Amino acid sequence: MVATPALAQDVLLVHATSYITDVQNKLDATGRYSSVDVHDAGAASPTLLTLLAYDAALVVSDGGFADAAGLGNLIADYADAGGGVVVCTFSYHSPGGALTLAGRMSTDNYLPFTGTGQSSNTGGYLAVQPAHPILAGVNSFSNGTSGYMNTVTLAPNADRVAYFSDGVTELIATMETNGTRVAGLNFYPPSSDIRADFWSSATDGDLLMANAIDWTLDTGVPCPYGDADADGVCDADDICPGFDDHADTDGDSVPDGCDLCMGDDFSGDTDADGFCDDVDACDGDDETGDTDGDGFCDDIDLCPGGNDAADEDLDGQPNACDPCPLDNPDDTDGDGICDGDDVCPDGDDTRDGDGDGVADGCDPCPLDAEDDSDGDGVCDTDDQCPGFPDSEDRDADGLPDGCDTCPDRPNNSLDCDETESGGEPPPTGQVGLSGCLCQSGPPNGALGPWLALLAIGTLRRRQS
Repeated sequence: MVATPALAQDVLLVHATSYITDVQNKLDATGRYSSVDVHDAGAASPTLLTLLAYDAALVVSDGGFADAAGLGNLIADYADAGGGVVVCTFSYHSPGGALTLAGRMSTDNYLPFTGTGQSSNTGGYLAVQPAHPILAGVNSFSNGTSGYMNTVTLAPNADRVAYFSDGVTELIATMETNGTRVAGLNFYPPSSDIRADFWSSATDGDLLMANAIDWTLDTGVPCPYGDADADGVCDADDICPGFDDHADTDGDSVPDGCDLCMGDDFSGDTDADGFCDDVDACDGDDETGDTDGDGFCDDIDLCPGGNDAADEDLDGQPNACDPCPLDNPDDTDGDGICDGDDVCPDGDDTRDGDGDGVADGCDPCPLDAEDDSDGDGVCDTDDQCPGFPDSEDRDADGLPDGCDTCPDRPNNSLDCDETESGGEPPPTGQVGLSGCLCQSGPPNGALGPWLALLAIGTLRRRQS
């Protein structure tokens, strides 16, 4: 890695491990610190006065601390005094264990992680906050073949920065409490340079440690890692490297230099169709846009090829796709004829048994083309007396008057005045006083012979 200018900061490595020299060398090599010293807390805890001589302390264990609770109290006091603190594996080993920072660091919730033992993860890192200063310049990380780490959970109010590459196991977190800053690194700081199964020195574990220390320092030094594009935003926080982060024409918090959608586009190109939201006529799965140009995008177009806005009958179906564009509802009786043109509502207009142009459902005489030609309310096929009203039957003999030879006599065979000829009816074929022709049968059939007999009878009476 490329060393950056020293910040005149002093760092103390508070440890209980035999591999601390490798950690010291890695931090020295960054060129960021005026000094990197070590204190063996496995032998005795440092005094608060000793700690206060340094700007930051990195705590790591492998063997037990001489006084885990006392050391935890001292480190908490040091943090309260403004010192930066980074806590690494195995200092989270398990509550009450000699390897674990106890005392106020644990009870007063300074630690970003709560540990329950040792575990292993040989993976890399997965950023949760890619722009976090602790991840600045970090390109890769491998935890080595042994993958030493602690089984931890994120503490309440802690801020997760990164997982291991499995996306589940905690790797980096921070905690800010009452103005103090504590960073947690869930990997063992010595590298493969001192033991082959530790984190790979070919990756950026040293940078993670240095960045974590610098985050806790919060030195206030403008851009300790530079401002390459001179936009006043430090590289570690730069949203759009190479461009001015302050140039944001559309106010969408995306600098113009990295803004794919220059406009009122707070959500950019939501549907990823190549048209920014502020000029996108079709928000959705609209690769073809609005093919028919009706203002409705293809993915929501009710009537492709037609104008969705034209709906004269207001039934929700655009005219071009509406089988009955002037009718709402369209075809109530389902006969295929729109209601506005339906000759026989509630009937099938296509069924016309007698071919008279009136649908059977609305035809009073569905079997008669002429229906009721004499207008007597009886269809022609059932009409007893065509040309006359079937309902007129004065003598109630079942024969309509228009076709009844003797409409006033119920029994046509004796349809003569019984008072003439001594109270006896005249012989059949003679005319009685009532003027009716007596007959032996009903008047159905030809009337000509009966009328002739009537005429002969009348003539004879005149001659006598």
